[in-house]
Amino acid sequence: MSHPASCHRTWFGLILVAVLVLAASPVRAQSGPSFSVVSASVDPNPVSPGVNTTIAAAIKNSGSLGSGIVVDMEIYDSSNARVNQQVLGGQTFASGETKTYQWSWIPPANQPSGTYTVKIGIFAAHWTELYLWDGNAATFTVQANGPVVAFGVGTITASPTAIPSGGTVSITAPVTNTGGNPASGIIVLLQLTDPFGNGFEGNEQAVGGQSFDPGQTRMYAFQWQAPPGAAQGAYTASIGVFSSDWSQLYAWGTNSSAFTVGTAQQPTFTIGATSASPTTVARGQSVTIATQVTDTSSVPASSIVVQCELNNAADSQNIMWQAARDLTFSAGQTRALAFVFPIPSDFPPGNYTIDIGVFNSDWSTVYAWGYLVATFTVQ
Repeated sequence: MSHPASCHRTWFGLILVAVLVLAASPVRAQSGPSFSVVSASVDPNPVSPGVNTTIAAAIKNSGSLGSGIVVDMEIYDSSNARVNQQVLGGQTFASGETKTYQWSWIPPANQPSGTYTVKIGIFAAHWTELYLWDGNAATFTVQANGPVVAFGVGTITASPTAIPSGGTVSITAPVTNTGGNPASGIIVLLQLTDPFGNGFEGNEQAVGGQSFDPGQTRMYAFQWQAPPGAAQGAYTASIGVFSSDWSQLYAWGTNSSAFTVGTAQQPTFTIGATSASPTTVARGQSVTIATQVTDTSSVPASSIVVQCELNNAADSQNIMWQAARDLTFSAGQTRALAFVFPIPSDFPPGNYTIDIGVFNSDWSTVYAWGYLVATFTVQ
């Protein structure tokens, strides 16, 4: 579906203008989001190569509502070279809210021993602004002592890649012993999640008692039959490699769109009542845009993006924008959303308008567009 003609601009130009304006803007007023890392930990510590490591962090927003937030976790070795990065986008923090995040990292079999540092960054949507960078959130040690058990999961494929309800799909993947020692009692697990990221009855299959020579690769194939009434859309297939008692996760691979079930109906949306509060705002304060978005179709929808644009009323030029990402709607559901725009102290006075757009996860499809749905004035 093409972008509404009334917008009179391409998305490339829109994003470029937004980035340039945000890059030139002063730091957000104190009424905006304000983040801190309350605590961070690594378990186990020390960790051996090939052993699953859990990094946990509690992150607090002491400021106002933050939506579309990007949480970035990075691991660096003693020479300050980055060895791992994991990013979570589309996060929402209420004022005063603390959220706990967990990431998994399996150091490769050849990971050097030494001290490693966890660094955490908090960014505005699309990385347009850095709210927090904690360059020493946690430290831990990699210790390559004794026999190393390590595995790798290759490309996960499905055949066929599309099935009807009641159809059967075969999921295959190679599993390789990347360590230098034989391994026995290994469990290989298949885990499926539906188009909305949920598990379901019969979504896991496992084969145990597997043995591998050093460097050996074994192919695994699992069969799954979609029951009548299975959710339609793209399914995620993951393969995990565990120790005999499930206590150690050696490897985890994922194909986030391995196959589809049925012919998924495209959702439809409408944008409801939208308001700006206050309608007259002083520079250095904030304006809150409240809106309602409804899934008007008969199917649920996931990974939805709702974007709020602030435009100059005189020439319709985009000044700022925010986005709430990874939203999930049930059929017919209405969600209330709020976007808070801090107004910099040197912001030009005048009248401003608001546009609201509803998109798929990569902005390639626009489901609904609300043009000039609210106005406010900067004194």
